[in-house]
Amino acid sequence: MINIYHNDNVTFPMLSSPMNGLARAGIKETQSRYVLMAHDWCRINFSKHQSKLDTTQMSHAMDVGYEL
Repeated sequence: MINIYHNDNVTFPMLSSPMNGLARAGIKETQSRYVLMAHDWCRINFSKHQSKLDTTQMSHAMDVGYEL
């Protein structure tokens, strides 16, 4: 995983979009009224990493990361 952190051509949305797409496809195929999908927040501290501009504020302004 460390190689993707140093690769500006790879974004976290690019990594998580296949999982989200599979979840959406599965939702369309089910007759159930409820769906359970595993969801995670990545708590990697990028506060001093100037090139990571696509982070999301979590609980407060200093708590930033990526929604996975």
